[in-house]
Amino acid sequence: MSSQSLAHRFGVYLAEWFSTQVAVKVLIVGHVANASDAQRALSLSVPILHKLEAEASLLASLRHPNVVNFLGICHDPPAILTEYCARGSLTEVLAAGRTDPAAAAQLTWARRLAMAVNAASGMLYLHSRPAPIVHRDLKSPNLLVDANWTAKVTDFNLSKILEDATHSSSMAAMNPRWLAPELMMGQRATKASDVYAFGIVMWELMTWHLPWGTANPWQLVSHVTAGGRLEVPPRQALPGPDTATFVGLDDYVALMQRCWAQAPADRPGFQEIVVQLRGLMEQAAMAWAL
Repeated sequence: MSSQSLAHRFGVYLAEWFSTQVAVKVLIVGHVANASDAQRALSLSVPILHKLEAEASLLASLRHPNVVNFLGICHDPPAILTEYCARGSLTEVLAAGRTDPAAAAQLTWARRLAMAVNAASGMLYLHSRPAPIVHRDLKSPNLLVDANWTAKVTDFNLSKILEDATHSSSMAAMNPRWLAPELMMGQRATKASDVYAFGIVMWELMTWHLPWGTANPWQLVSHVTAGGRLEVPPRQALPGPDTATFVGLDDYVALMQRCWAQAPADRPGFQEIVVQLRGLMEQAAMAWAL
């Protein structure tokens, strides 16, 4: 959380691998300001690669249209190879909508609901595995969007690998903007804490803004653990070419607020979330067809 906290970062590059475009995430651990820092970062990357190798068979076995495909590991430089998603992260897609009228025009509620269903479906797949996978770091930067506007979950379980390999804490390794209150208080990550993070992503899809803006991290932790939540703007203040006519907005907000409920037991599971979001898509499509 402070400037001294251990940082886990990826320099992401586009590459060609067996005639296929792939994303190469070069792992950087720590703050690199000089050659000495670079050597230290490289040495810290080694145990992380070893942990990734131990997880590689599991990661490679995961196949779902809403989960980014893991393709392999590179040792020099330390890197992860994954499926390439042309539109970048959901964070980038929404940021473009704030500044580019052409991009904003494409972010209809039909498209945003579809991306929400995509993300929830990917999470449902991970949570429904014989050995369920808890993401632990679900957030808009970890939702990638391909050329066809399909959203895909990425970097699941990576925060756990990073923590185990470097002995950094959840608070140091993860961003509190999406962190459930129980995680802020030191409890373990669960399916319900992933659902909380998804509620924050739903708010981002609705507002196109980064959650909590420039809030001080420690003030944010105090606020959220006490039950504070993001403000829900009135309809007229929300962006989007068709927000004024989106009939499902109230139900969308209600689902979002259930997802970020203070008590983990009060949050819905992703199966229910997918069903409700698909229902909103159908309801909206019928209304717009009239």
